[in-house]
Amino acid sequence: MIALSGWILLYIIVLARLANSANLNSPQPGLVFFVLEFMKTANATDIKNRFGEYLDTAIAEPLAVSKNGRNVAVLISWAQYERLNAIEDAWWALRAMAAEKSGYLGPEKSMDALMSLLHEHEK
Repeated sequence: MIALSGWILLYIIVLARLANSANLNSPQPGLVFFVLEFMKTANATDIKNRFGEYLDTAIAEPLAVSKNGRNVAVLISWAQYERLNAIEDAWWALRAMAAEKSGYLGPEKSMDALMSLLHEHEK
């Protein structure tokens, strides 16, 4: 049986202003909005027995999977998975750009510096 499990954070939407932020380590690097809504839950045994039905539910909305009374997983649609991955990829890209602006050496120079430190300890 599907039940409501309370408020669950579903989306983090990072506005374009974040892309222009020079310092992503500041307390408020840009505006972040949280969209909250109720998430349905089902226990693992019910999902095992009625998997097709729960897949249809997950296409429409995320479904929390509980086992022994605690949430252990979330079943989401492929489209939702791709959206979440795109958000995460954009966030990491912004972090990398900010690191380069703040003096990060870049991958090649960083590797050279690490190798130099490694070889110093071998002497």
